[in-house]
Amino acid sequence: MKYNPTVQLEAELRPCLANGKNAFFHCWGEHKDALLTIAIVEYVDDGRVEPVLPHEIQFLDTKGKAMDYCWDGRTGESEGE
Repeated sequence: MKYNPTVQLEAELRPCLANGKNAFFHCWGEHKDALLTIAIVEYVDDGRVEPVLPHEIQFLDTKGKAMDYCWDGRTGESEGE
């Protein structure tokens, strides 16, 4: 059998707003100097990759992904929406 060293990795990037700017979420991580969870995002306008805090992110595809789970008919939306 011939050895094939090719490895293919695929990651789904999620669209988000990070600090109010369009970005792609890459992954979660930990800050090296503190016990903080961070997100790694790539800004759409200039391609910069930066760590941001979780509360600085708003995912833009959440509603579609949330519908993949069973919520027993509850949508979580406020009345009037």
